[in-house]
Amino acid sequence: MTKQEIKTIFGIDITSKCRGELYIFLRAIYANDNRKNKTLQAIGKDLNRTHASVMNSLKNFEQYKKDKMFKLVCEAYQTKDKSKIDKYLVMNDKRIKEMTNIGQRRHYTKKAIVQRLEPIEITKEIKDKLDKLPKVGLFEVIDKLRKNNNSALWNVRFNCWEYKHWDAFYKLN
Repeated sequence: MTKQEIKTIFGIDITSKCRGELYIFLRAIYANDNRKNKTLQAIGKDLNRTHASVMNSLKNFEQYKKDKMFKLVCEAYQTKDKSKIDKYLVMNDKRIKEMTNIGQRRHYTKKAIVQRLEPIEITKEIKDKLDKLPKVGLFEVIDKLRKNNNSALWNVRFNCWEYKHWDAFYKLN
């Protein structure tokens, strides 16, 4: 199938700069069909791409074969059936909506957790305890941890330290 046939049957211009999944799939199929007859540079010139882009799409072609969406696009390409491309678009929209719903759920869950946290009131007792603790610089902490790299603090990021981590730090030699 030529690129003009793809454009007239499916209404998709594979020479455009679009990076949508459908365009990528169609370019990969087109490149795979023409690789025996043309060089990578000639195929790239047809697709308005470089030879490296064509080589990359051919390299990923085997991975694409495992994708059920790609199989649907392949069937549409081979049978020249526009209804399969329409089915692909519907399935892709559903998949995108599911992905965004998951992201929204994650966002709302984080927001709910943040709203549940109550601010801690610093009383005079807590302030006195904090004032009694010796002031330690970051390099001192790193040096002490380097000497005691078997401690539980070794894998904890410094900006995530809590009160319990400081207690453990002060108990080190």
